[in-house]
Amino acid sequence: MGVREALHELSNVEGVASYSEARFWPKDSSSVVGSIHVRLTPSASSYDPTGPHSVKKTSYTNVDRVIDRVDRLLKSKIPGLDDLSIQVEGS
Repeated sequence: MGVREALHELSNVEGVASYSEARFWPKDSSSVVGSIHVRLTPSASSYDPTGPHSVKKTSYTNVDRVIDRVDRLLKSKIPGLDDLSIQVEGS
């Protein structure tokens, strides 16, 4: 599987709204390194209509869990991916 196919599968990862700035380059003859920017999906519990002022306070799915899912997916699908830097932000 190639990089494009692996990135396409990110849309199926729970907690990922989108990604950008995906960069992959050779580290040596057998390994690849990469970096990616991931935008998180707000948690379903972000909005409390029964709150004192019905304030929308955005919260996100467990960030560490999303990072782990993205890391495992890309490393399992991109041959030789050895090191991956993942930057996250809310959507």
